[in-house]
Amino acid sequence: MNRRRRSRNGAVLIIVLVLVLLMGVAAGGFLLTMQTENIAARSSGDLLTAQTAAESGEVMFAALLEAPRQYRDSIGGLGDNPELFATVAVDEPRDDTDLSEMPAFTIRAPAHGARRALGRDMTSVGLGVDAADEPLVFGGVDESNKVHLMKVLQWEQTNPGAGRAALLRIPGMTEEAADSLLDWVDADSVVREFGAENEYYAAKGIRPRNGRPSSMRELLLVRGVSAETMSNWSAWLTIYSAHRDEAYDGGKRVFVNDSDLTRLHQNLVQRVPLDWAQFVIQYRQSGPAATASSDTPVAPETIPLDLSLAPRFRIGSLMDLVDAKVSLNHNGSQVWVASPWSSDAVSMSEQLPQLLDRLTVTSIGRIEGAINVNVATREVLMMLPGMDEGMVERVLGARSMAGVDDPSRRTPAWLLAQDMVDRSTFRAMLPHINCGGDVYRAQFWGSLGGDLATHQYE
Repeated sequence: MNRRRRSRNGAVLIIVLVLVLLMGVAAGGFLLTMQTENIAARSSGDLLTAQTAAESGEVMFAALLEAPRQYRDSIGGLGDNPELFATVAVDEPRDDTDLSEMPAFTIRAPAHGARRALGRDMTSVGLGVDAADEPLVFGGVDESNKVHLMKVLQWEQTNPGAGRAALLRIPGMTEEAADSLLDWVDADSVVREFGAENEYYAAKGIRPRNGRPSSMRELLLVRGVSAETMSNWSAWLTIYSAHRDEAYDGGKRVFVNDSDLTRLHQNLVQRVPLDWAQFVIQYRQSGPAATASSDTPVAPETIPLDLSLAPRFRIGSLMDLVDAKVSLNHNGSQVWVASPWSSDAVSMSEQLPQLLDRLTVTSIGRIEGAINVNVATREVLMMLPGMDEGMVERVLGARSMAGVDDPSRRTPAWLLAQDMVDRSTFRAMLPHINCGGDVYRAQFWGSLGGDLATHQYE
């Protein structure tokens, strides 16, 4: 009897031990699950923090793009500035904060083609260069360093064949791809010699855009274009470049073709010397004189203005004002007024930059497709109307001798002042060039604790 009771007691003890063991296993599994969930939650939170940090970088970069070029230059520029864009802490660190554990963002130029797009020397870099071979560039790429496809179309429409010739300057570009790109964006359905229109794309179930593409990725639909070639061409080709039509200091440029001469005169005297303001009004009212009406010119400010007279002439280019003469009737005599801007060396180096910086012949406020002559590569410079190899080599040579903060490079006037190009070429180029744009392309990286969590997008 006692032996059986002891046997049952032993069995109960074994059962209890098994139950305890099972409960321990279950508790361990629960603890492991909770630990896993905790790690996952923390990881998800870290990734979200990294994403937020990357977005902070984008917001900062956008704010800098809204600032005048003068301010952007004063902080080292947006193109290659490690001090400003490499591992920037999002929060203000406390004294006891480990900076390596803080959320931060880094802004980089797109890896592939960054050196080309920034105008770097490419003599040792082939078309198929691996992105890993290129140095990291902290900052963005000014899209004005490239040629705008819609600007190329304008050149083609003005001078048939010029658009194709410009695109063929891009390394690896083919006649088929060049004509097909132009066919894709032009408004008609006429097939160019090597191009493609509706008939070709119908089999693929698509139609040409016949206008501005929605993205560079859309161009992968174009005949003769592949992901590989577009990856290479993106260092020279864009559909995004633009700049605000404003002065270097961010001030508003004066629209010299304003139909309200009273308003125009008021705006002019606020931004330029009085004799400049007077001559612009006189030119708008009387137009250019072919010859001088007397031997001695009269200073513009000595002739009283009658702002009630309607303007009869538009100014097609600011270069039209250089060396211009205006014939006026003053006190019963015909006199002539000489332009305050002349083509002598002093005026070209001192007054022409101010003329181009303070005045404008357009009122649109935002100009698309101008090329940055301070940074654009040899291939892109060769696309500009009127440019030849000799001019391009002179420009590249002069650029290599100038510092990045050279004040003479704030407007394209230096091309003429330093005899890089002749006057007629400069006049033709002027609507198509700038010295810095306001649209940049960049990659935004967010991190938390170094490489603990990262998020990247472009």
